[in-house]
Amino acid sequence: MEKNIWVDGMSYYTHYLEPKPGYTMEEACETPSAKTADIVEYRGGRATGIVYPATPENVQRFRPVFPPEYYARKQLVVRRDSITVIDKPLYEEKLASDANPFFQLILIAISRSENPSEGIFGLTEEEIVRYLIKEIRVFPQSNDAIWKIKRLLHHMERNTFIIIRGQFYARGLILKGGDRMISWLPGYDPVEYHLLDFIKGNGITSREECHKYIMNHLGWISQRRVIADYLEGLISKDCISAQDNNWYSYLKPLSPFKETK
Repeated sequence: MEKNIWVDGMSYYTHYLEPKPGYTMEEACETPSAKTADIVEYRGGRATGIVYPATPENVQRFRPVFPPEYYARKQLVVRRDSITVIDKPLYEEKLASDANPFFQLILIAISRSENPSEGIFGLTEEEIVRYLIKEIRVFPQSNDAIWKIKRLLHHMERNTFIIIRGQFYARGLILKGGDRMISWLPGYDPVEYHLLDFIKGNGITSREECHKYIMNHLGWISQRRVIADYLEGLISKDCISAQDNNWYSYLKPLSPFKETK
């Protein structure tokens, strides 16, 4: 498909294919029809509320592009005379040490969405929030989580790890991590998950040992008060219990964040 940007003064329109209820993203994008998909209009990176059926005439007229979620599930294999789309794992298996894990996940999402030939140069704030909360579920569905994600984007922009193109966030400077690669699971905050796993492995652990593990060994968090908040959160979830003199003991595993529509 051709680049899909309609210029109107300083604003622009983009049209995305989106699946109708009962159909998959693959069916909507790979075999679009009035039955399987809609063409949703966006202006400046935000939906206008205007929706067209994906008839052959409308597909030819609007030349809709695939949404970023499609590329999160696929990868493009470029050959000399063709481009092939094949399945790939939905989630990256590892995160690097010594770099904020949420920065890494945001950059992974942006990188997957980039497709200049389709006019896709990044993700909107809304798409990043949806990716973190609904797709990989490293945050719960809450207003507080949305506020935290916006703060993360602010810090990344301030440090030029992402740059803004209109309403879209694109990759900026390279985020340098350490040599150790650390596993993570969708449905869990990676810091919270590994902190609890560390306490579980020790049976009983001091606050100072928790600080050293997250700050020095993983290198994911640089402030002690943030780790203190995680410890309090694990206590409130009855995953650990607080002992005398800032010691903690393991009680039970975390429950994953609930899937949302």
